[in-house]
Amino acid sequence: MKHGIRWFYVGLVILGLSIPMVGNTASFFIVSGHVTDQENSPLNGLEVTVSNETKNLMLMQLTGDSGPGTYAATFIDFFGKSVADINDEIKVSVKRMGIVTAEETKRIAQADLNKGFINIDLKIIPRLKLDSISPDNALASGGSIVKILGENFQEGVTVTFGRVEASNVVVVSDTELSVTIPAGTRGVVEVTVTNPDNHSASIQFRYIDYPAWDVDKNGSVNIFDLVTVASQFGQSGQGLSGDIDGNGAVNIFDLVLVASHFGEATVASAPPRLARFSKDSGTTRHVDMRFLDRDNSMRRRTALTVLENLSDTDPQALLAAKLLRQWLAANGEIPSESLLLPNYPNPFNPETWIPYNLAKPAHVSIRVFDMLGQPVKVLEIGHRHAGGYVEHSQAAYWNGRNEAGELVASGVYFYSIEAGEFNATRKMVIGK
Repeated sequence: MKHGIRWFYVGLVILGLSIPMVGNTASFFIVSGHVTDQENSPLNGLEVTVSNETKNLMLMQLTGDSGPGTYAATFIDFFGKSVADINDEIKVSVKRMGIVTAEETKRIAQADLNKGFINIDLKIIPRLKLDSISPDNALASGGSIVKILGENFQEGVTVTFGRVEASNVVVVSDTELSVTIPAGTRGVVEVTVTNPDNHSASIQFRYIDYPAWDVDKNGSVNIFDLVTVASQFGQSGQGLSGDIDGNGAVNIFDLVLVASHFGEATVASAPPRLARFSKDSGTTRHVDMRFLDRDNSMRRRTALTVLENLSDTDPQALLAAKLLRQWLAANGEIPSESLLLPNYPNPFNPETWIPYNLAKPAHVSIRVFDMLGQPVKVLEIGHRHAGGYVEHSQAAYWNGRNEAGELVASGVYFYSIEAGEFNATRKMVIGK
């Protein structure tokens, strides 16, 4: 109720016949219609708000009260004041579960006023919703494909990145779009999806550039980036691709920067992979870098291993390996010599850790045997890069059990390491 005027819903049209309607005004006016879904099935129990926006009058009711999917709102003034004039704006709004799902606005014409009613039908079309965009970043050059997940995508949907419309939009289903990214400018933009019914929704997306350490701009940091830097060692000037830190010269610091990101994908659509070359078999196999240690020091040591695998056949890789090894050794990331270190704790019962240093990458095995030289347990560590393996998380672990899974007796035991050409043996004691 607004403006102090008493409004009532009246279901009897005959009552309206007694209310005067003169010229371009009416003190009795009905707004009615049907509310259906996109298959034209009637929808009942929805909240409908009918208002004369011009006169600031409003009525509310539920669909279905006047028949399947129908509403009928009657505006009356018993004192002869106008509730409807020509060109008044009548607005109908429908809510489902408290959310506006459809709206329609019409102006009253002379014919509507003469009849004393206006019909406004509404169709409830599920609103567009966006859940995710994957990947959520890509190169500013465009051309890669993203997947947009959501709800209620329609054929003919359009997608814009900032102000640029994507040219290739495929409606995979009503919950998935495949979109080719247009070129853009580095930074965050709004990706707006718009259905033919003009419903739209937005989600954020980031345009990126290749970082300097992806020297060959192929989407990942790999052996080729390292070798490129090595090939420009000692050069100075502008525009050198190997000048990663931008100081005008290519040196060890540029190589370390590349090695610190070794194996990374530089764009979301590029899988973080590298080619690892085998000197013995001459074959190439690919290693998924997502399963390697993400620590920068580990990346640098991984880069050293790959460079040394190539150093016999590639002089640039040999130079890069030599320089990187010197830097890693000088900064304490790899030891100057391989060592088998004392286990800890010692004596122990029943578990202990066996630390070691590797000056070169190698396959590591540790063997435990008794005083008579009889084998007790073999710990197959596997391939390890050059570095120190001292902490609990890195050292070899023995639980004091033999190959049969039985706890061994207390006493003196020996453990030996085999790591490439390196071998060493130490003593340990299992206490009671």
